[in-house]
Amino acid sequence: MGTTYHIHHSYINTPLQFDKLRLVQIGTKHCRDAASIERHLHRNWFELTILTHGSATILTNDVPVKLREGDIYLSFPAEFHEIVSEGGTSFHFDFFSFQTDHAPYLEDLEYIMQHFARAEDRILHNSMIRALVRETLAQLQFPQETPYRSEMLTAQLLQIFILLVQHFRNITPTEPVGNASQAQQFCFSVMHYIDTHIYTLKTPGELAALTNYNYSYLSHLFHSVTSQTLSGYFQKRRLETAAALLSENDLQIGEIAAMLHYSSVYAFSKAFRAHFGASPRAYRDQL
Repeated sequence: MGTTYHIHHSYINTPLQFDKLRLVQIGTKHCRDAASIERHLHRNWFELTILTHGSATILTNDVPVKLREGDIYLSFPAEFHEIVSEGGTSFHFDFFSFQTDHAPYLEDLEYIMQHFARAEDRILHNSMIRALVRETLAQLQFPQETPYRSEMLTAQLLQIFILLVQHFRNITPTEPVGNASQAQQFCFSVMHYIDTHIYTLKTPGELAALTNYNYSYLSHLFHSVTSQTLSGYFQKRRLETAAALLSENDLQIGEIAAMLHYSSVYAFSKAFRAHFGASPRAYRDQL
């Protein structure tokens, strides 16, 4: 990655709490000719990528979408994320990542994830969001306490969130194209839910309540459509996420096991070895 200018406020391990929203990271990057942001895994956060100069291709789980200056792109939790230059030119972008546990906010985010799963449907244009992210970044550049600084940051984060939700609530989701059957579309939705909730979903059995289907029927339908078992797909995605987290090398093996809801480090190591043929520690050492 050829970064010539880089501001990055990272609170990944201890997000900053502002009322019902948590700030995970925020920053700006200026990337010179033919630069790229290497493929990496997002954890349990939503992220806005705001292209402020040039053009670039953003890849979500290896699906490319072209961005132009002024575009804002929304990434979901647990997605693989990559940005590459268009035509070898430089590009600049701001980024803003957040979390929430507040039920009404989560309902709106669930709506967005359900109806705007396609990468090409997640681009928006909003000058106020761009300005608010910049203003939040400017506020954080001066960490000394100033009057009502916390209140100002809380208000800015809430405005960003509200504008984001309003955008997606005010547009009609794109209808699926092609000749996929209703069952195929449903199973894609289930896979997408697993993919984006891999940090919060503890067992595949939870999907039964979420879909209002008996688990036995849901599992049978999933297998008949995808030729994979529902539990097998869940375990595969969980272990692929674990492998990506191991490659980042900033979390302990026990932390990864807990993050992905394994009952113990032993259970995690046993499942990991069965899938990859090596223990988590040996896998990390080979990288």
